[in-house]
Amino acid sequence: MYVLGFTAGLFSAILASCSYVASKGFINRYKSPLRLMALSLVFMMIPAALTLLCLMGRYELIFTQRNILMVLGAQASFVLGQFALFRALHYVEASRYSSLLGLKILVLSLIYVGILREPLSLQQWIAVILCTISAVGINYSGLRIPLKAFVFLLITLSGYICSDICHVEYIKGNIGTTPLIQAFASISFSYICLGLITLPTLFFFKWTFREFGATAFYGGSWFLSMLTLFFCFYQMGLVYGSVLQATRGLFSIVLGALLVYYKVPGHEAAETSRKDWIRRIVMAILMIIAVGLYAGGK
Repeated sequence: MYVLGFTAGLFSAILASCSYVASKGFINRYKSPLRLMALSLVFMMIPAALTLLCLMGRYELIFTQRNILMVLGAQASFVLGQFALFRALHYVEASRYSSLLGLKILVLSLIYVGILREPLSLQQWIAVILCTISAVGINYSGLRIPLKAFVFLLITLSGYICSDICHVEYIKGNIGTTPLIQAFASISFSYICLGLITLPTLFFFKWTFREFGATAFYGGSWFLSMLTLFFCFYQMGLVYGSVLQATRGLFSIVLGALLVYYKVPGHEAAETSRKDWIRRIVMAILMIIAVGLYAGGK
């Protein structure tokens, strides 16, 4: 299960990078982060329902007051984080913003130690710091992050952390024949609820099936990313799972370079010096060391 959880964390990072690029493309085309959020959350009900159908008979969802509160808390904080994410993409490119989300690891670690009273070893703290430096530094361009983007970043981090904690607690409250099925069923049900809550908002603005279809790549990659991510969290713990998730910065650079190379519209080439590439290689090495250090410190 350790290998499976580790692999799930890396796979989630790749899918998350794909979803950020897809969201940037949608916003560039339709100029509406709210439209993307509403349509994609409704779209995600489709793969979520299919997942529950495929797993039918192998899980049991428990409807206690605690579980219901965890689902509602997870959804409310997730929506807040997503909205802030889309707003921030108006001011900074997806690859840089994806890397800045690596600050989540440091904030989450402080919450774990200061509020949840779950201590980390010295080796794990070193891993967290190295991972944070790598995640932030890998796309550092010398350009300042706009103040509005930074504010939205803080809101995004807060929303994601609260959602992660609530979702993991919700998974623990359900039953599955295996931890993988337990996590997949719980997250699928949560996203169906989120889609149903979002559905009435579609009556308050004009949209087309073309726009709805345009959210498929973002919605599909994000939903799969969440399935694998929360299984990773459930198996490996929130902090280590977040360390693995931070590798999305590496994948975002590779994906961004491919999009520029193939001249995909909306992804223009940015000037990258030899010094920048050296820095990125160093940060990538730091990221790999951080993943290994945290694993060794458990």
